[in-house]
Amino acid sequence: QVGEIRETTGLEKGAVLDVGSGYGYFRKTLEESGFEHDGLEVSAHAREVAKQLYGFESFNGRLEDQAGDWSGRYDLITMWDVIEHIPDPRRLLSCVGGCLKPGGFVALKTPNLTCPEAELFGPYYHSFKREHLWYFTADSLSALAKATRLAVVRMVSVSHLLQGFVGEEITRSWESMMQGADLSCVLRRM
Repeated sequence: QVGEIRETTGLEKGAVLDVGSGYGYFRKTLEESGFEHDGLEVSAHAREVAKQLYGFESFNGRLEDQAGDWSGRYDLITMWDVIEHIPDPRRLLSCVGGCLKPGGFVALKTPNLTCPEAELFGPYYHSFKREHLWYFTADSLSALAKATRLAVVRMVSVSHLLQGFVGEEITRSWESMMQGADLSCVLRRM
């Protein structure tokens, strides 16, 4: 992920906020890659594990509660499997934009509602969870970005769950039609 972010954004270093930083695994990779990093995590248990494993202190709470203090602070904000859990994703992305330096980037990943896995498994699709409050398509995620003054720099869709059953050629065709199981995108503050 760090390599893909570097390739897409041109960032070789800078200040990064990992929203939903969990146990600190991605932050460890950021550190090893020369980035300054902070973590924001609502789980006390996850914050403690990150501290025990890597010595990382993580901020507690929601981005909306910190946004005023962090105005223009970060070159990059990452959110891996976070946005679908947030009651108001538009407000979240607006806060993210405010925390970015001018021209800063957001990298995020979320399940894709328009994937064959969702159609095949229906209500048993693994991404249909009670804790997922929102589901996105490439179009709806692009519209949300635009509404919050973030420009899509790169959006890809990847498929993994059914690859062993249908083969790489078919899953690549899904990905080319933005119908992979996940959406990964990089947005830029306008």
